[in-house]
Amino acid sequence: PDLYLNNAYADWLLSQGRPRDVISQLGDFTDSDGSLLRLAMARKQLVEQGLTQFREALEANRRELSARFAAERERGGAVHQREAALFQLHLQNNPEQALWLARDNFRNQREPLDARILLESALAADAPEQALPAVRWMRENGMTNVRLAPLVERIDARVVIPPVESSDGERS
Repeated sequence: PDLYLNNAYADWLLSQGRPRDVISQLGDFTDSDGSLLRLAMARKQLVEQGLTQFREALEANRRELSARFAAERERGGAVHQREAALFQLHLQNNPEQALWLARDNFRNQREPLDARILLESALAADAPEQALPAVRWMRENGMTNVRLAPLVERIDARVVIPPVESSDGERS
């Protein structure tokens, strides 16, 4: 199985409010930090729905992820910043740390998920101006995304965004 594809599908399932499907899909992929993170996020959704029987597994996942990220930093390895930002934002309730990681990640990796994490982190940290690189990137590339549009609207409502200059010198 393709781990990247499985994690991308798990992200979609989480966005659709289908955490049980994430657990059944990724249950065997706990060696991957990304998969374990998505399993923990699914368990968190279930706990938030009142299904407290998932709380113990969620806490175990949090501890394991925290230990993995710390071990990687201690070894001097490159922590996957996308996953670390998601962990800080959604499982550790630390939007400031998530924002720092998301900004650094977005400098190197620009996919819609990376933009979403930066937008969400900036809003959660009450620092919407920090999301401007993602907003500009989307506008400069003519990118539209139904999941990102509401986040961009929230950023627009709080920050004056200078117009983007096109290649022919016109402003939009």
